[in-house]
Amino acid sequence: MLTIKVQFDMARLQRQLQEQAKQVQFAMAKALTNTAKDVRQELMDELPKAFDRPVPFTLRGIGYTPASKTSLTATVFIRETQAKYLDLQVTGGTEYPKHRALLKPAAVPLNQYGNLPRNKVKQLLARKNTFSGRVRGIGGIWQRVGVRNVKLLVAYVPSQEVKARLDFYGIGKRVVARRFEPNFEAALARAIATAR
Repeated sequence: MLTIKVQFDMARLQRQLQEQAKQVQFAMAKALTNTAKDVRQELMDELPKAFDRPVPFTLRGIGYTPASKTSLTATVFIRETQAKYLDLQVTGGTEYPKHRALLKPAAVPLNQYGNLPRNKVKQLLARKNTFSGRVRGIGGIWQRVGVRNVKLLVAYVPSQEVKARLDFYGIGKRVVARRFEPNFEAALARAIATAR
């Protein structure tokens, strides 16, 4: 009798599949991390467009955590300190003071970033011709001009409405939709090429 024996090395196929699965998992983690970097960069590029002269501290406020083979999740976030003041710039809403009132400059020179300079309130109140109080129902820091006139330097406001200016989530979704697939293809090609 003539026979043809066909054998299949299942253990070898399983090893190959496991090796390929490892490469896919590595490529997935790399693609997720690279996509998170892309989202972070796009957000950092958007900050100067969304805000008038943002301070360098604000520009450093976008961070990310990379994905790993065991945790296939990459995260882009606003750092905790910057999130305290950027949160309303993302969601919109009402800003309330941390202490008594919000400070709204009226006739005070601002710094190069368009903000009230640090310690400016102390400097103003240290002058002999300025005071903090209410004049004609308006609270603020006032300067005496002449004998009977006063000039509002900084107004105290109880709250203010803030419009959403930074499309944090929209930018993230658009960048992920545009960049994840090319990042994955590039990472997978590299993982296969460098596999041992």
